[in-house]
Amino acid sequence: MSERICIFPQDKTTDFLSPIYELLVSQGYEGFHVDTNIFNIKELFTALRNAKEVVFLGHGSFGKLYGSPNGLRQVSLIGKEEMDLLRNKHLFLLSCNSSELGHYYGLTHVVGFGDIPTDRADVLAIAQNELFPNLQEEDILVYNRSLVNAVCFAFRHGGLQNMNKLYNCLRLAINREVVLCLLQRVCPMYRDVADCLQKLKNDCEISSTSFLAPSKCG
Repeated sequence: MSERICIFPQDKTTDFLSPIYELLVSQGYEGFHVDTNIFNIKELFTALRNAKEVVFLGHGSFGKLYGSPNGLRQVSLIGKEEMDLLRNKHLFLLSCNSSELGHYYGLTHVVGFGDIPTDRADVLAIAQNELFPNLQEEDILVYNRSLVNAVCFAFRHGGLQNMNKLYNCLRLAINREVVLCLLQRVCPMYRDVADCLQKLKNDCEISSTSFLAPSKCG
């Protein structure tokens, strides 16, 4: 069993994250890119018990991380009953509301996020609760590509063994994507996409017990 695992449930709405998964597997992470509707979940739970570093790429909400969708219903992959499996591990949870999840369950070594709009449905859902730009598909594709670029940069130059460096590299990379978005103007709502990327950076948090001292990227 590997001490580093990457969980990437099969889901058309998160397929764009594949370059991150492929990079991590090439770096030695044990990959779980599976249909969680039919996958033997006990195998994953065993891997989680033995892992020291865990990356999750997918959907989340307050209190759970989702597996593959089953029609219109999301299947809970890691819920409150399984949260103990994530304790005392270095976590990178690329999913909506994973910062809140980390705080609520007392996960002490985690990089988490706020809202992450990955498609039009996400944009509309977020806009119901807060002021949010009405991004169209072309704009969302640019946002998604920038997100992937930033996370890949962070893992090329940092890693979960040094969470401070990973976090700082991610923030640096998002800043770069914001500047490129404003300069290149590659989509109609490029200013709004840049604002969303800035919000992604602002909402990204590292747990206080992990963030002990600055660590430069590079």
